[in-house]
Amino acid sequence: MSQFSAAVTPGRSLGFLALGSSLHDIVTRLKAEPQTFGKLELIYSPDHPVTEPVIVSLPTNGLRLRFDGPEQRLRLIEITDFSKSKLTYKNIDIVKPASPASPSSTSSSIPGCSSPGPTFKHIYNKLLAPSYPGDYVPPDANGDGKYGVYILSYPGIAFTFPVLARPGTPPKTTPPWVEAQKVLYDELLEDPRSYSPSHKGKDVYPDEISIVNIFGDGKLRLDRAWGSTPFWLFLGQTTPQELVAELGPPDAIYRKSDQRMAIHKARAGSESQQTRPHLEPPGGQDDSTDTDASSSRTGTSVSGDESDSGSVDGKMSKECFYNYFYHGFDIL
Repeated sequence: MSQFSAAVTPGRSLGFLALGSSLHDIVTRLKAEPQTFGKLELIYSPDHPVTEPVIVSLPTNGLRLRFDGPEQRLRLIEITDFSKSKLTYKNIDIVKPASPASPSSTSSSIPGCSSPGPTFKHIYNKLLAPSYPGDYVPPDANGDGKYGVYILSYPGIAFTFPVLARPGTPPKTTPPWVEAQKVLYDELLEDPRSYSPSHKGKDVYPDEISIVNIFGDGKLRLDRAWGSTPFWLFLGQTTPQELVAELGPPDAIYRKSDQRMAIHKARAGSESQQTRPHLEPPGGQDDSTDTDASSSRTGTSVSGDESDSGSVDGKMSKECFYNYFYHGFDIL
């Protein structure tokens, strides 16, 4: 198992984990590196999957990723165990590796804590710089009531330090950190997709579809969230070329392998064969002979090779699914 190494960019990313990336992008990337990310836990609310946040926990790497429910975009990256990943900021180790001959300078004084993080002195004096006074959160009443949390905040990043609670500490009127995380992004953002997924580079992609309105008779209107012109989709009429022009190329294409409906295609081929002589324009006898022979083979064949002899456009529009993961739907 290889250790995860990444550079911290406050307010933007932790390595390839960029704020604003979609849940699909992040999970796909994590699954592609099983030697680094050995275990992945997906936590969500079965009753409210759209409104409640989605959590991706990486226990073997000491990371926890928080995605908002409506947009499924990465909003918060938490480091729960600094010893399981190598993290740097401007080529400086956030946590210095412990020397075998001497105890680590970042060892925690909290009993039972096995994952020490960076010291306050290292963060405040060397790694970053002085900042505004932090916030103190008193111990949870449901916990042991011995240690509180001191939060030192910088633009785009925050560090938490355990602090031994003292008698006479003035009460804190602000909500605990666990509750405060839920309202960190309580204002409407100009564009929650401001950070494009890392693998897309500099290419320009259409805006994502936010609402699909169904009007009946095979008419659907696809609305985009950021003021773009809606796209009308007519079932059985809209071509694959029009889909690609409006929605961009599909993220994946799933080709159907079920051939149980091929008997209807054979019937349609027979009917087209009977009407073909009336539709053929006058021309050379050689061309007509070749066309008829091809039609005869298509009309009488009921094997699985029939789909292979069809045109590419026919297979793409009738025998495959366009998977648009970023839009949240598939088109057959």
